Amino acid sequence: MLLYHGDLIEGVDKNLERARKLLQEAAEAGQPESQNAIGTIYEDAGDATASEKWFRKAAAQKDRKGLSSLGQLLFVSSKPSDRKRRVEGLRCLLEAEGMGEVTARNALAEYAISIEPAEIEEAREEMVRGAILGAVEASQTKEPKTEN
Repeated sequence: MLLYHGDLIEGVDKNLERARKLLQEAAEAGQPESQNAIGTIYEDAGDATASEKWFRKAAAQKDRKGLSSLGQLLFVSSKPSDRKRRVEGLRCLLEAEGMGEVTARNALAEYAISIEPAEIEEAREEMVRGAILGAVEASQTKEPKTEN
């Protein structure tokens, strides 16, 4: 992904609208870094629904930044009474942190004071269930070996 440095990218004038359009096209084509970037643009504009949509697309591809962004959005924007979203947010953050995403680690440290221990345990249980289901699905989709 190209990023602007000052007013130029290797001699090309800055054109934010064109850059946004290209980023949107890449996101719609399924590129997770672009999906996360578009989600961030919507988040900065105050459109939590659109940002969540794009973060979810990136997270679904196991993009660590997408997981971290979705986790932060869900945890921060959820009321303490909305346990399901908070736990989903924590699960995303834990998964991203496990992949080495520093922003997820920092977010978990920042949110630590407001996280209930039961929420962490529930998020970890969801991760284990997801891993088990993924392994079962993967084993069921493998083609049987044929002997020659």
